[in-house]
Amino acid sequence: MVDPIQIGVLVDSAANHRLSALAAAAGASRSLFVQRLIENVPLDANGVPTWWPAEEYPHQPEETLPMTG
Repeated sequence: MVDPIQIGVLVDSAANHRLSALAAAAGASRSLFVQRLIENVPLDANGVPTWWPAEEYPHQPEETLPMTG
């Protein structure tokens, strides 16, 4: 790491255990595993992870009103 900083995040207990298991399976520290996740997350054209839930998507298309003549 070039400029390491410590971050504090709160996650569910089950997610914490899963992170430990995933990092161990990869033979990496939890810190390195999270860094690799961040570096490799697939993004859409708006920079949002492709797996982000649609109902929480921050870039909803604007509704257009029908044109009447």
